[in-house]
Amino acid sequence: MKIIIQVISIVFNLLTPSLLFAIDNDTAPSSSITISTGRDSDNNINRQIQLFKELSSYQQISAGYGESTSDTSLLNTTQQFVSIATDPYKTFSIGAEYSFWGKSRALETRALKSDLFVNINEWGFSFSPQLNVATFYSENGNSKFDLYSQGASFSANYYGLENYFFSANYYINRFSDDPFSLSDQAQKDLVIDRVSESAQLLMSGLEKYYTGASLGRFFDWGSVEISWAESKSAFVEGKNHTTSILLDYEVNKRLSLNIIAARLTSSTDSYSLNSVDIGLTVQW
Repeated sequence: MKIIIQVISIVFNLLTPSLLFAIDNDTAPSSSITISTGRDSDNNINRQIQLFKELSSYQQISAGYGESTSDTSLLNTTQQFVSIATDPYKTFSIGAEYSFWGKSRALETRALKSDLFVNINEWGFSFSPQLNVATFYSENGNSKFDLYSQGASFSANYYGLENYFFSANYYINRFSDDPFSLSDQAQKDLVIDRVSESAQLLMSGLEKYYTGASLGRFFDWGSVEISWAESKSAFVEGKNHTTSILLDYEVNKRLSLNIIAARLTSSTDSYSLNSVDIGLTVQW
């Protein structure tokens, strides 16, 4: 099971809201495409491409595809998403997103999320209810088990300090069945038997909760943001903690270099994972 995609996903859950609300309406983002690649300390390789399209009146649509592979992988995974939102710089705006993570007919997770954004003076708030379904297949693909959950995330962003911005968020998930009972059953037959405990900590859409915060600063050449997150899987005891730093360097008005360095640790053992992701963003 490859887990660098999930590490980067946790990081972007923290970084995206604060970057969005920190930008003044006069400098609203243009359309862009980002291509990135990364590697972690377990020799997992991650590749992603994301497209952001600005429509009329700053309505936005975005889509992305990623894959995580390794020579030693038993279960390489892919990730896809598509989202749409109205003008996020208005007092109220809404959005929706569909995402997929996993491997077809092996282990699949799907999520449908809606977003409500509220801007009040120098604060930005969001509330995002989410529906998830995880499908676990047997190794021969002839049987499967669906696990449903309902979640919601909350975020608060402050951008009133000159050059500085701050974000905090919280996500909670409620499951239709006891995931530990599923884990006992799945270990006997389903594909989850091929997923390491450390990877189970990071299964996309299967967290019981995560919480985090980030602090960033704008410079003439770009920005730097530091974030921290804690999350708990529905399948294993213990928690994992992710610390990351994002460097965004503006090469020129249309090209920027993005670097994310992250470290994940588990509270149950000495396991840790270091990852670096490098991307290029072109705007127009």
